[in-house]
Amino acid sequence: MPKISIIMPVYNKQDYIQRSLDSVLNQDFSDFELIAVDDGSKDNSLQILEEYRSKDSRIKVIHTDNHGVSHARNRGLDNCEGEYLTFVDADDELKCGYLSSLLNILQQSGADIVIQGITKVYPDGSTKDISSEIKDGVYPLSSLMPDFAKTQKSTGIFGYCFSKLFSTSLTNDIRFDEELNLAEDFDFYLKMYRKIETVYFNSVSNYLYSQSLPGASADINDEDIDYKGQFTINCRYRKYMIDTGYYYGNNKSIIMGMINSSAYHMLFYSDTFDIKNKCALLKEKAEVFENIMSGKLFQNTVLRAAINGNYRTVKMLIKAYKAVRAVKRRLVS
Repeated sequence: MPKISIIMPVYNKQDYIQRSLDSVLNQDFSDFELIAVDDGSKDNSLQILEEYRSKDSRIKVIHTDNHGVSHARNRGLDNCEGEYLTFVDADDELKCGYLSSLLNILQQSGADIVIQGITKVYPDGSTKDISSEIKDGVYPLSSLMPDFAKTQKSTGIFGYCFSKLFSTSLTNDIRFDEELNLAEDFDFYLKMYRKIETVYFNSVSNYLYSQSLPGASADINDEDIDYKGQFTINCRYRKYMIDTGYYYGNNKSIIMGMINSSAYHMLFYSDTFDIKNKCALLKEKAEVFENIMSGKLFQNTVLRAAINGNYRTVKMLIKAYKAVRAVKRRLVS
């Protein structure tokens, strides 16, 4: 049994995957398996994976039809055999000490999970290090919970799929939600944190997270964002905080803002279902709207109408808003 399983979802990454694979194979720790799940790539990604597999027995290749990154990661989870687990994306790179550093910390500290920093790499070659903003060391998860939402909002560190190591046994009964298209990794870890008692934070970054590829979050238009999925995650986020007893203070205000914002944007941009069904969903979830944030009169009006099931009013308000915005754009141009 390998010490570490690495799960790598792959979809149309032929221009990047070789450098990613090389960074895995060049680790200074060798007792691992790499499970690369090709998610129905239409380019040469699968061929490249097969070439690497033929040269290194530590690589396993699974090919599926295109079902999305969550399905690919779930296939990896179904097939991993390692004692510990980490994730790597096919367009990112690892420094040579990625695996050894995570494993040494986990074994020496006795923590349930190690969370390291990441380095964002931008198209111009510049970089930005992201860490937890918490002093290096092992912490009871309960001690981090009062500032959980604040830390997550400022760094995203609790939700990044990669730059973490934990026992594979923690994933026995949890999987990625294949209905989600964005922030599915944070949703996955919220399930895992229910099982975790101790966390080791390490500000060192051995993970290079590419920001230069098409489809990066900065390049996504509102129309392409799954706001319904975001609303679902934010409701689960709220429930996690309530269940753990930390839904108060900054945690509560931050999550409430996220719920309101994702609900509002869902009404405008999620075209996979109509206004009537959107309003029905928000009315069904009315309990999560404990307070409509002040200072956003139009947003508040739209949300209140939706929560009350007045979908015709919502439809009229959105139509009016888009018409006014179109006029403003023409005047500016």
